[in-house]
Amino acid sequence: MNKKLKRLLIGGLAVGGVAAVCAATRRKDTFSIVLKENLTEGYLWNYTMDTDGIIREHSSDYVPFYGGKEDDGGAGQHKWTFAPLAKGETLLHFSYIRPWETEESPAVTATYRVIVDSDRKTTVTLVDSSPNFQEYALSPQ
Repeated sequence: MNKKLKRLLIGGLAVGGVAAVCAATRRKDTFSIVLKENLTEGYLWNYTMDTDGIIREHSSDYVPFYGGKEDDGGAGQHKWTFAPLAKGETLLHFSYIRPWETEESPAVTATYRVIVDSDRKTTVTLVDSSPNFQEYALSPQ
């Protein structure tokens, strides 16, 4: 599938309120978390991880909806792909913040529990979120 068609498809699914991707695959041993992000508002998603050495960030990409360009601003999605490193459990804490507003609370928060088993199969569960998280979530809950 070419990139333009894929962007249109993902953008259409996200706008329609359908969950995008958050799955672990044995073949690639990765999982993704996808969240809506709007660069024109100045907010960016940031995350922290409770336990190092369980998973690592494999990639992080912002994709504008409907094939726009990143520097156009507007809404898009931010997709993080993680790879398992070792058996164990960690929490990923996501915060939607304006980096220069250091005294302000995050506009949106979410916490995912990630469990990696001995076969490198990964289970991802949303365990906590702010009340307004649903409008930003593009991954299954």
